[in-house]
Amino acid sequence: FDEPCSFRSFIEDEDGLLLSWADDAHPCSWRGVRCDCREIYPPPDDCPPAVTDQNVEHVYGIDFGSSKPPNKRLRGTLSPHIGNLTEARVLSFADNDLR
Repeated sequence: FDEPCSFRSFIEDEDGLLLSWADDAHPCSWRGVRCDCREIYPPPDDCPPAVTDQNVEHVYGIDFGSSKPPNKRLRGTLSPHIGNLTEARVLSFADNDLR
C-alpha cells in the first residue's frame, strides 16, 4: 500500500479531502480509496465474495471525481508511483487541479 501514501505526498489538500489518510489507518478506510473489487464495474473475475481489512491485497480504485463534494478540490501533481497500482480499475480525478 505504498502507492496511495506516495500519492498523498504530492498533493496539496487545502479542502481537507485527505484528512482520513492517516498513517495509522488502513488505506482501505481512506476517503476515495476502493479496495473492495465489488465496488467497481466490471468486477475482476477473481473478486472474493467478502472483503475485510485483513484479506485486502490490492487497491482497485481511487475516486476523487464523483465521490468528492463538488466545491472541494485536490491540487498538485499526480505521483509517478500511481502507475504501480497494477490492480486499479478506476482512477478518477475529474474536477480537480492536478497535473
